[in-house]
Amino acid sequence: MGMMKFIIRPTRLKYLLLLTFIIVSAPNNYPQWFWQNPLPQGNEIKSISFSDSITGFIAGTWPGKTYKTTNGGKNWNTMSSPFLNYSYHIVHFINKNIGFLIGQYILKTTDGGNTWEKQDYQVVDYLTSISFIDTSNGFIAGQIFGIGGAMILKTTDGGKSWNKLLIGSFAPNELNSVYFTDVNTGYICSADGLFKTTNGGINWIFKFRPSVAQLMSIYFPTKDTGYSVSNRGDIFKTTNGGNNWTSQSFDSSHFFSICFTDKSNGYIVGQNGKILKTTNGGEEWIIKPSGSKDWFNQIYFEDSSTGYTVGQNGIMLKTTDFGESWFEISRGPRTKLNSISFTDAKTGYVAGNEGLILKTIDGGENWLSKTTSVNINLNSCYFNDAANGYAAGDNGTLLETTNGGDNWSILQPGYTGNFTSIFFTGLNTGFVCGTSGIILKTTDSGNNWNPLISGVSNSLTTIFFPDKNTGYSAGSDGVILKTTNAGDNWIRIIAGAQDSLFSIFFTDPLTGYVTGTGIILKTTDGGLNWSLSLNIGINKFRSIYFADKYNGYAGGNLFYKTTDGGNSWNNLSQTNGTQNETNCLFFLDVNTGYLAGQNGMIQKTTTGGVTHINHDYQTTKPELFTLYQNYPNPFNPTTNIKFVLSTKLNLSLIVYDLLGRSIKTLFVGVKEAGEYSIGFSPINIASGIYIYQLKTDYGIINRKMIFIK
Repeated sequence: MGMMKFIIRPTRLKYLLLLTFIIVSAPNNYPQWFWQNPLPQGNEIKSISFSDSITGFIAGTWPGKTYKTTNGGKNWNTMSSPFLNYSYHIVHFINKNIGFLIGQYILKTTDGGNTWEKQDYQVVDYLTSISFIDTSNGFIAGQIFGIGGAMILKTTDGGKSWNKLLIGSFAPNELNSVYFTDVNTGYICSADGLFKTTNGGINWIFKFRPSVAQLMSIYFPTKDTGYSVSNRGDIFKTTNGGNNWTSQSFDSSHFFSICFTDKSNGYIVGQNGKILKTTNGGEEWIIKPSGSKDWFNQIYFEDSSTGYTVGQNGIMLKTTDFGESWFEISRGPRTKLNSISFTDAKTGYVAGNEGLILKTIDGGENWLSKTTSVNINLNSCYFNDAANGYAAGDNGTLLETTNGGDNWSILQPGYTGNFTSIFFTGLNTGFVCGTSGIILKTTDSGNNWNPLISGVSNSLTTIFFPDKNTGYSAGSDGVILKTTNAGDNWIRIIAGAQDSLFSIFFTDPLTGYVTGTGIILKTTDGGLNWSLSLNIGINKFRSIYFADKYNGYAGGNLFYKTTDGGNSWNNLSQTNGTQNETNCLFFLDVNTGYLAGQNGMIQKTTTGGVTHINHDYQTTKPELFTLYQNYPNPFNPTTNIKFVLSTKLNLSLIVYDLLGRSIKTLFVGVKEAGEYSIGFSPINIASGIYIYQLKTDYGIINRKMIFIK
């Protein structure tokens, strides 16, 4: 008997996934940022599938990775191979050996996921759902990239080749789900309604369309009985092979996935952690508690009792009792994190919403929640030493610990507004700022707090002291304040910014930086004058931190780094592998740093956040292509790069710098077997070491070259 699989493809795909088909990876590299919370990762998961009872796989949206478990979901590890460095959002196993990964490529495994081979189809479309009838016949649904319009890929040889079937102008939107009951009979659904084919996808017949809802998922537990769910809480059922459908409105929830383990028992998942179960073929649906408010994208059952659901922010739940109860197999809180502070290389703290404080004593390998006795959003934390620390939050909340964060006591500052930032210049002296221009000062380790005259009513979001007397605060409407006498007096500095400023950092009493909406300002004269260090538009930089006077980082919607004291900034947003917003940064040195932010995200880097390129990396079948050392080397002004192909190959030859940034694309396309030499004459680049990379469908080779002006 074949494997018992109950699955429906993920459907709540965002248009951001279109990027997966146009983003080109940097040279093969070592990881730059490692997830520390949630675990195994915090990106959205679109799809899950198991090859046997303990071996499973998850895939998500860009820039997520593909993960594998060999113990039923207790632990997950990233998979690595040349093609697995790209983004995949559908994983589907037909049996214990044969499975597919769909995304930037179509990959197939025939050994239970141990190895993956790229299939002979160049993905240029937006693929959303997969359905296989047997090991030979399968279908993938999606949208034609660039011009829109629904399309189906069909294979009759187990995925070795795929033919594109255009659905027609009557279905202009992308397809959300595809399901075939045999090689001829299949169903697709989208915002345009539900369609049926009886000739293997050549022709499609319109069946019905909800008045206002979009159909998201289809499942047929038998040849004649099928179900479809919508993003408006509708459940549709047919008992005559899709010719007629009856509707049942459950509520206004967004439903994204439906599956059945037999003709009676079925499951639906959707928004806000909703899981529904039926035991009578859909006549009645009962809500099952999930313990989560995240949106679930897919429901999957390995057998009649063991199932999984996956979704937002890396959430993964499992059931072993026929869906009656669910427990989380992903780990870690998903509360918004606002501030991070380390006292040494191993010990650090993160503060967040709902009174959350996390502590690590092993460099972030494990983060433990500490009891604070408050349910208030904590916006900032600061530690003077290994024992003494403070946290500030909404509604005038100030907390203090004297035993390294194990216990926290509530201070009474005499203010009920929101505190946004806290900073200490010594064991006894500290400052906190917040709404309505409030700045408080303590000189007795937080026992008493005295209000200072800031002279403004703006909301102050950040405060920083480069020495015990000189301090700065910034906030709404571009306000920047400065004190030179330990806060006794504050003067307003005109920096030219109009929008809110979020974070301020000084590398010495004269040189500092402040971030806002799309901007980073810099001063070299103690704040008297500010110049524009970076301007990228509307994206907010929530935090800025410098490891030394040259190496700095700015995080928010995007993530940037400077290595020359803010004279230039490099966009490293792809290197940290997440779309979560960064709210806070902390670096122990130029290499070791942490970021934290939305949805409980904590990540760590040991490479300064940049790509570490394996300069002489080679993963290839050497009999297919060879890349030679450039000549001359070192060179100025021109060098030649030689490579040999033993067969016709699709390839790219690109020059990168040591940060992994593309300098020059020398060739992209197809070349016949033969020997080739391509010249490289750099313009407007600095002297130094560069990497040239030859990449084909069968591997990658990197080589170093030296340019001397």
